[in-house]
Order: sequence, then C-alpha cells, then structure tokens
Amino acid sequence: MNKKILTLFITACVAIFLGFAQNTKGQLVSPNPKTLVIMGFPRDYNLNPHTANYSSDAQVLNGLYEGLFTLNATTAEPETAIAESYKISRDRKTWTFYIRPNSTFNNGSPITAHEVKQSLLTVISPKTKAPFASLLSCIEGANDYRTGKANSDTVKIQVRNNLTLVITLKEPTPHFASILAHHAFAVISSDNNLFSGAYVLESKTPTKTVLTKNKQYHDAENVQIERIEFVGMEDAKEATWAFNTGKTQWVKSNFLADLLYNQKMLIVSAQFGTEFMFFSEQRKPWDDPRLRNAVLTAIPWSKLRAGNFFAATSLILPLPNYPDIIGLTDCDPDLALEMLQTAGYSKEDELHLTIAIPNYETVKRDAEIIKTGLKKTHVNVEVILCNPETYLESFDTIEADIFTYTWIGDFSDPLAFLELFRKESTLRETNWTNDTFEQLIHEAAHLRDPVDRNKKLAKAEQLLIDSGIIIPISHPVAADCIDTEILGGWYSNVLDIHPLKDLYFKDAPDYLNFVYLNSFDQNINLCYTPLL
Repeated sequence: MNKKILTLFITACVAIFLGFAQNTKGQLVSPNPKTLVIMGFPRDYNLNPHTANYSSDAQVLNGLYEGLFTLNATTAEPETAIAESYKISRDRKTWTFYIRPNSTFNNGSPITAHEVKQSLLTVISPKTKAPFASLLSCIEGANDYRTGKANSDTVKIQVRNNLTLVITLKEPTPHFASILAHHAFAVISSDNNLFSGAYVLESKTPTKTVLTKNKQYHDAENVQIERIEFVGMEDAKEATWAFNTGKTQWVKSNFLADLLYNQKMLIVSAQFGTEFMFFSEQRKPWDDPRLRNAVLTAIPWSKLRAGNFFAATSLILPLPNYPDIIGLTDCDPDLALEMLQTAGYSKEDELHLTIAIPNYETVKRDAEIIKTGLKKTHVNVEVILCNPETYLESFDTIEADIFTYTWIGDFSDPLAFLELFRKESTLRETNWTNDTFEQLIHEAAHLRDPVDRNKKLAKAEQLLIDSGIIIPISHPVAADCIDTEILGGWYSNVLDIHPLKDLYFKDAPDYLNFVYLNSFDQNINLCYTPLL
C-alpha cells in the first residue's frame, strides 16, 4: 500500500495551540467529550432484537436492551443482567431465575418474570420468524410451539411469582446462559419506545443513530457515557481523518491504516467466526458427497486462503480443550478426477457447478480460484453475482449449487457453529441433514465433563467436514481504531461485541490525536495532516 505524502503545517499548529492547552506529551488538549462517536460503514440498523441478524446491529442493541444475561466486557462470557441470580437443578434441566427488584423499562414500569416470559415466547412464536428462535429449542415444548404443532401453553417457561422465572429444558444445555445473553433474547415491551437496557433511542436515520442514557436502568449509576452516536461514513479516508482529529473515538473497519497518526490505536484481533462456502444439499447431482469431495480435492487451498490473517481448514475457530480436526488442505486434481470417475462420471461427462456470490472483489477472486482449479476435472463452473444488500435474503430463490457465507459465533461454544447444520435449526441454509450428526450433539449434551463434551462435538464437526458440504476459507478478523487515551472499558474479544454500558471516558484529558513529531525537534510541537 502506497504511503500518502505528508506536509507539515507549522502555522496551523500555532493557530490550534491558541485554542487548546498543551500536555506533557506534546499533544493538544481539549475538554473531555460528552458524546462518544462510533464511526463505521453507513447502516440502517435493525433495532428489533428478535429479528436483527447482523453483528453491527448487535453492537447497538446491547445498549438498548438487556435480557436475563448480558456479555462480560472483558471475556464476552455471560453474566447476570436482569436476572440478579439463578440456580440450576441437580439434573441440569431446570433453571430458576430471580429477577432484580429494581429492573424497569425506561418509563419506570417494572420488568417482572411476566415480561421476561412474554419476550421469550415472542421470539419463538411462529408469527415472529426470528432467525435465532431455534436456539431456544432446548426448552421443553419450544420447538413444537415454534413449528405450529402446539400452543404457547406447552412451553415450559413458568412464572412462579413476579420475581421468579422457571425454565425447564428437554436435556442438559451447558451453554444455556450464553444463549440467553444473545440480543435476540432480550426483554422487550409491546411499546417500541420502551427499552430495558442502559440506553434509549433518541433518533435514527440511515447514516446516524443516537442513543442517550436510560436514567431508569437498574445500574444507571455505573453507566458513565451520557450520549452515543453511531455515525455512518462511506469514505474510509474521511473516517480516518475524523479519528485523527478527535471527531470520533472509535472507528470500526472502515479506515485506512496507513493514514493513522497513532498506529498503536489500531487493534486487529481474531473473531470467533468463519468465512466459508457451502453446497446446497437439495441440488442434484451435488447431493452426492462423493462428488462434493472430488471438487474439494481439486481446489488449490493455498491460493484460496492466501492473504488472509487466519486461514480456516475446518469450520470452528479452535477453542481451548477442543480437539484438532482433520481439515481440508490437500489439493490433487488428478485424484479429484479419479474420484469423479469412481462416482460414475467419465472424462466425457461435463458437470455444471454454479456459484452464487455477492458482488465483492475478494469473493469474486475466491470464486475464480475455484473455477480455475476445477478446469482439469471437466467441471464447468458458472459464477452468479448478486446484489450485496439482498444476497443473504435470496438463498431460497437463487438457482445455485454453492453459496458463500460468513458466520460470527453468537457465543463462545462449538454449538454456535454446529447449530447452522442441525435439522430443526432456523439458521440452517444448506439443507444438509445427518442422523449421526444429530445423535452426537444429543450425546454431548449429557456429558458433564467439558473435555468429553468437546470431544463429542468435535466428532460432529469432523463428520460435517468429511461430508464435503462446506469449503472453509478463513477466520475473519475484527479491525478497530480505538482512542485509548480517551476511551476506557473497551476490550478485545472473540465475539467483537463491546457492551456500551461498560465504556467510559478516562479522567485524562481529551487528546486530539495530533502527533508530536519527536524525531524533528525535541523542543517544538508540530502536527501534520495528510495532503488530501
């Protein structure tokens, strides 16, 4: 990447120093900001927690709504929120939650066990069609209600009294607290203007969403930032300049790293996610695992994964105590041709494979690499480009054999990914089913030892990989610019979700990110700006 030419403006600095004090670091000082500005790509956020399906929506929603659990700012593990405490029965199937007596919506109306129950039932209602509804299928009766086989009375979510809620599960679910920390299971009201979280919505446009502090929040005294603006910025150069000049304290993804004045404020971290392609199981002849695996054997994996920070050879980003998976790494076009012949296809037969992708350059490159790799096998590949804004919503209507997908886990557990392939999952897109896969997940639920549980889940993942249904490419990274001189309470985590209620402005002055060019003169403070 070419570096931009930089020009020194000494006179500009003199003018700026007239309006700002100077600190010991040679930086400029202004009063502490009252508003946190978070800048990223323009997005018209979906602020219905039940139907929102993007991590960018989740970042806003964690400020507006709260459920029985929320995410810990440091670890992204679940911690109690509207639930003050809870207990789990000896057989691990009954969870009893005790609601905080001071939990209210922003208008002061109380949040009781009744509101929590109604919110959970709304998520799994057949009318809602919530994308994450099947995560609650672990609750007894929930799946039958969601699929229209029974009414809501059969769902084992019971109100014992105003402050006590009892949920009975079909089988032990060790990660149930993690599920309930997801934004989809937050407590909401039928009134769209009521919020259960640390913030309320002040205004919303496609380019700017403004939140202000909820004075009625149960932990309001520990919420430090009064106002948060999510600002959409299409131009990465402008977003970078806004960060350099202190107009924003946090920029997500849309910036130019080589223009940052302070490179230490760039934080890149692995996400608990995977970019992959998948076969549509319902499309013949690619419902045959022998043909799918022949295609996978012809893919030049090193080229396909080149340029990524973290190459993915399997589905799940390795977790502690999770067994190694035999991933997809071997490329052998001659063997691939033999595999096709073994499956009943001769050299004269021409197989047609259609790949659907959104119109992004990186994904187009991936599709072309696969297309080139399959030339020797006589598989003719067609690539369909789709509108990025409608791509995900078009899976059921696009006539294609392979689709591309990026999934960020909603909690730090293998089931955050394996759920995508379960038969009754609302997140399922591949139409792939396997009884052994389902049985392994069922058996894992009954194992008390987490190591043994992970071994069982790893077997399920290995079966998935061996079926040839997915083409793993990379584990995505989260790239953030954080002004750590100003903003506290922000911690890198694998979910890349940062609870807004835990952010705060540091007591130190508001440094404007103008750089002290120490290498030029120890006694003169100079700032510089890009030559635009």
